[in-house]
Amino acid sequence: MTLAELIANLSAQQADATRLRRQVDEAALLGDVLAQLDQVDGTDTSAGHDLNTHDAAKQLGLASHRTVENWCRQGRFPNAYHTSGERGDWRIPVSDVAAYRGGQVRRDGVTGSAAVGAGASPAPRRALSRVGRGSGA
Repeated sequence: MTLAELIANLSAQQADATRLRRQVDEAALLGDVLAQLDQVDGTDTSAGHDLNTHDAAKQLGLASHRTVENWCRQGRFPNAYHTSGERGDWRIPVSDVAAYRGGQVRRDGVTGSAAVGAGASPAPRRALSRVGRGSGA
């Protein structure tokens, strides 16, 4: 190998090392950004993020977040979704919670002005039969 070939080879290796160092620095920066994003839990409502069931329950004045989970399953929050498939945590858009609090969402999840003031009537209850209950009749 000649001296010129050796110098050309070392120059190419130096350029490769510089390019790799830049890629490593960029990857480290990307890793830092991803680590910070992993810490975001979606409860910062001031920025418009969606609520988890605990925070939605607090905003609605409910004692249990399980009520909100049930309401999500029933469709009372039309835009609620699971974070990862069917087994993930529920997330509810702030707008859905605000609409529900404002009476714009009926129990069946219908939204809009038709639902406002419509006073969603509860499901009809069946009358209890006294026949065969030992009432003496």
